[in-house]
Amino acid sequence: MNDARDDDHGPFDIAGDVHGCFDELCGLLSELGYEVNGTATDAEHAGGRRVIVPGDLADRGPASSAVLRLVMGMAPSVHAATKSTIGCRPRRKRGVRPNQWRCPMAELPPPPEGIVLTHFIVSDDVERSRRFYTEVLGGRVVFGPEPINVALSNSWIVINAGGGPTDDKPEVTLETPRDPGRVSSFLNIRVKDIEAVYAEWSARGAQFLTPPKQHQYEKRCYMRDPDGHLIEVGQTTDPEGDWSPAHWPSSTSAEESE
Repeated sequence: MNDARDDDHGPFDIAGDVHGCFDELCGLLSELGYEVNGTATDAEHAGGRRVIVPGDLADRGPASSAVLRLVMGMAPSVHAATKSTIGCRPRRKRGVRPNQWRCPMAELPPPPEGIVLTHFIVSDDVERSRRFYTEVLGGRVVFGPEPINVALSNSWIVINAGGGPTDDKPEVTLETPRDPGRVSSFLNIRVKDIEAVYAEWSARGAQFLTPPKQHQYEKRCYMRDPDGHLIEVGQTTDPEGDWSPAHWPSSTSAEESE
């Protein structure tokens, strides 16, 4: 811990090397007698025990963001003390461009420096949209019920109802698309195997406008979410002409450089 607490004798439980394994962390806390609250933003022990998290909260596991939200939520209520390294750093393969470096999952709460990118979706039925972004696209709810925050790959979808102007946007009304055929902005999802994703998401209920179509540097297709928001799904077929995430195979050496 950053500050000396010589007079603080616990009792403590120590949970290290979590590495984004949210379900396993919750299971461990439950086994130790902690009760995780309904929004997974705090966990308290009836006997007053506290958790010390010495390091490596994120990376490798499937739910780094959920781990961060839970542990950082526990800290202000003194149910956890942390001196943790996030465990997520840019990596690249030799031969790929530096601007292809990326962490596997965006973080919430926001980092001390830099930004976290989210995409806000206005919905006429927030619960229906939640089901689409989790059950069809495979995201994970990390905050709710309204607004609902869904962790989707390395970004976030925020789903909330529309509404009229407010003091910080006095002439702006939030609403779902009036005309789905006229679009000024859309979500762009890149995948490794578009044919497999098209088949899988179609089986889950996604309504695509067309099957995947081959273009100069990519295959792509489009679908709409339940409120009519357009979503592009694309696969790079020529990495030299478009882009390819660094953790996907490329035509260059697969050796990693630290």
